[in-house]
Amino acid sequence: MRNPFRLPVILAVLAISGATTGQSQQSISTAGSAVTENFNGIGTSSTATIPSTWRMGTDWSTGATATTVAAGTSGTGIVGTTGGFYNWADGVTGSSTDRALGFLTSSGYSSPRSLMYAFVNNTGLIVTSITVTWNYEKYRSGTRQFDWTFFHGSSASATTAATSGNQTYGADANSTTVSNPPASSPKSVTITGLSIAPGATYYLRWTYTGLSGSTNAQGLGVDDFSITLSGAPPPSITGAATAAAFTTTYGTASTAQSFSVSGSNLTADLVATAQTGFEVATTENGTYGTSVTFTQSGGSANGTVWVRLRANATAASSYDNITAVALTSTGATAANITTAATGNAVSKATPTLSITSASSATAGASYRDWE
Repeated sequence: MRNPFRLPVILAVLAISGATTGQSQQSISTAGSAVTENFNGIGTSSTATIPSTWRMGTDWSTGATATTVAAGTSGTGIVGTTGGFYNWADGVTGSSTDRALGFLTSSGYSSPRSLMYAFVNNTGLIVTSITVTWNYEKYRSGTRQFDWTFFHGSSASATTAATSGNQTYGADANSTTVSNPPASSPKSVTITGLSIAPGATYYLRWTYTGLSGSTNAQGLGVDDFSITLSGAPPPSITGAATAAAFTTTYGTASTAQSFSVSGSNLTADLVATAQTGFEVATTENGTYGTSVTFTQSGGSANGTVWVRLRANATAASSYDNITAVALTSTGATAANITTAATGNAVSKATPTLSITSASSATAGASYRDWE
């Protein structure tokens, strides 16, 4: 709670326990730069509206947006036995600006209880790891063991465990000792192996649980939160183009046209796939087929794709303003080579008949045909 940096806090018009007055995941636009929250802006009310990127509950989308109790570590309003979702104060609750969020359970307010945070990846990168730091804080003792467990995930309930963020508070000798100031246990967790796409939402969850019950609880909180994202640019493909008109006569492939294609930050090969009526190759006079592959190395791939109308392309079809070749690679937005808006055509072949003798006439004819 002693972090002097304070994020702007969006206050809802209504501060009603258990109600969601709108959703606002944290937009993070810069990788490598910490985004912080110390909760000092929530005020002193027992029904304080919490920062809009946070929720109380096991599902962020339906979680509560306001506390139910406020208490401090000294003076008027010192923590007692009331169970609830706490607006904790370091000092006198009515005047202290040093706040935290947390819980104290009871027979009427049972455990487990969860605190959640959500962010949107607006960095333009694929986020591959996140580093999260915070402090667990203890405000009151309890004769029952309580545990914090930490989770993350792409769903609003965040179900993937990250045990390095867990904290166990063993049973105390009594349930009356108030820590002034609250005892702090710092945590730092780096989560790797992620692939959070640009624009995607990701969630964190802290769950407070009493061992085999909820009474004789310990008053605990979460404070001084910080999150930093790390990532890499997403795969991209260059090569979208519009071809000149393709023309041919049925039975003969059209003249081929060439296009430069490339990919960067790739995790898979770049594939050029011919669409109906077309075929592709890597050289003008090479072997044509339905697709060609450009092998990526170190995330990059490049080459030339040749495309033409097939010899057996249907003469009755329209080839104007359609995709001739689709350029794809896993995780990248596809790029297309399209045909000209007009002028693409496959002409019908002129029928020919050559007879060297009556015996070589087309099957099904009779000698009477030649009389």
